[in-house]
Amino acid sequence: MDTKQILQDSINDHQRAIDKAKKELEALNATYSIGDRFVLQGKKKVILANFKGCVGLIELETGRNWGQNYSSKVVDIHRITKREMGSIWGGDNTIRYWDNRKQVKV
Repeated sequence: MDTKQILQDSINDHQRAIDKAKKELEALNATYSIGDRFVLQGKKKVILANFKGCVGLIELETGRNWGQNYSSKVVDIHRITKREMGSIWGGDNTIRYWDNRKQVKV
């Protein structure tokens, strides 16, 4: 293997490591948005907002609101922090399966 190929392989290895670290960092700084969908206690839910900028979870199957505080006020309905989400349902045992901002399954 020549020197040029060795250097290119090294660059590729480092780029993969950088990409992995970026993905892990993004997960640590995850935010949520209205329209994001979750599975919580086996039921599908979606984040909705009312006209006052308060958010809550609605069960998709029944249309019922869910959580300790349906009217949780957040700073930005498009960038809801993990702490704000915890105030909506009092825990962090959820699985997000749709990211509405990115329009992708997660």
